[in-house]
Amino acid sequence: MKIIWNARLLKTAGQCKYLKRQTIHSGDVKNVTRLAEIQLSPKVCTSAERVRDTLLHEVCHAAVWILEGINDGHGPRWRYWSQKAQRIWPRLPVVSVCHAYSIETRFTYRCTGCGACVNRHSKSVDIRRQVCGRCQSRFELLLNTPRGRMMRPSVAGAMDRRFLAHSTTTEAKSSQPDKTVSNRPVFAEFVQKHYKSVRQDPTVKTHADAMIQLGTLFRSMKVSQSDQAERSFGVNHSS
Repeated sequence: MKIIWNARLLKTAGQCKYLKRQTIHSGDVKNVTRLAEIQLSPKVCTSAERVRDTLLHEVCHAAVWILEGINDGHGPRWRYWSQKAQRIWPRLPVVSVCHAYSIETRFTYRCTGCGACVNRHSKSVDIRRQVCGRCQSRFELLLNTPRGRMMRPSVAGAMDRRFLAHSTTTEAKSSQPDKTVSNRPVFAEFVQKHYKSVRQDPTVKTHADAMIQLGTLFRSMKVSQSDQAERSFGVNHSS
């Protein structure tokens, strides 16, 4: 029986895969062998006790499949083998159906409004776009240190060099302008405000003509605003 680590298991402590191997002997005699592969999660099984208890749980699944040839899930046959294991090792914890382990993650996203926390193994939440589902507030990224503390990346990087990479990456992303933000909302508001008056012009006959006219007016308005800002800056600077 093969026992391996599976880094893709993020919340499940382990799983047992049921396999079959078929061999053909002389005289076209087929022989089917039942096999099992136990996979453990390195993100959940972070201690020797967790590895031991999870392995015992999955071995009971493997016993039902290999010795009895059925996939019983957590049914009566699995409970039979788990109770048998309990009688053999009475000092071990009871083999339960589901684990109650607190999963240790590297990152925590905390809502700046209600304080709700979302734990992640990777930086999978975009704090510039995604908001809290409860109060619609922004998230802040916190690093979970080996001592069990949640710290901002800049503070963690100043205290421990191992977190400098996360601190630099986070600050660089926060300093970059959001490429998704454009002038479309401003232009849409401008169109909604002036579209009716532009369509009243006799020379504007179609919707396309109206949009061309609105685009020209919008660009001229932005140019005039920038010129006015430069003139006011020059006056303030000279004074």
